[in-house]
Amino acid sequence: GQDLDRMQYLWIYVTPVESDFVNGAERQEQCLAADDWLNILDEAATLGTECVVISTGEGLDDHPEVLAMCSWAQETHEMLVGLRVYNKPLSESETRKLTTLDPDLFGLFVDADLIDRMPVPDETGIRVYRADCDGRETMVGNCTIPEGMTCVGPNGKMYACGYVYGSKKYAMGHCFEKQLGAVMADEQIPR
Repeated sequence: GQDLDRMQYLWIYVTPVESDFVNGAERQEQCLAADDWLNILDEAATLGTECVVISTGEGLDDHPEVLAMCSWAQETHEMLVGLRVYNKPLSESETRKLTTLDPDLFGLFVDADLIDRMPVPDETGIRVYRADCDGRETMVGNCTIPEGMTCVGPNGKMYACGYVYGSKKYAMGHCFEKQLGAVMADEQIPR
């Protein structure tokens, strides 16, 4: 069996996704502050997390904490960092900010519908991957990755995986109420 207190992957949504919108109006829940995100990264690192995917649908200029989170994960914890961009392409100046990150520990994942509108100059050295799934489709099949994963939304709510983000069935509580280690060790949580 898997070591239940070990977490391999952390999936973060810094900005709201479709399931955060009700009748066209964004839920008025407080989003986590930059320090909250850094604390979550620290907690994940103590559980052995080596890979984090940070998702943003609103760019870097509106969310400078994203770059800070990427740097912190790399420099403090030597984590592999994937930055997933959806909804809105990064501007060229935003993309160039990513060159401050360690390219060996970084990959840029761009949703398929944005990839043609977000050219990344070769000289940046940034590895770009096409993200064909939108992260909101429920996976089918026998996926075991969620056993070693937690997904945290912009308001701190936790889910078993980014693919089931927003589904009450896979809700795992709030990061201010439960530590990640407690979530990972809770065998009652559906994954």
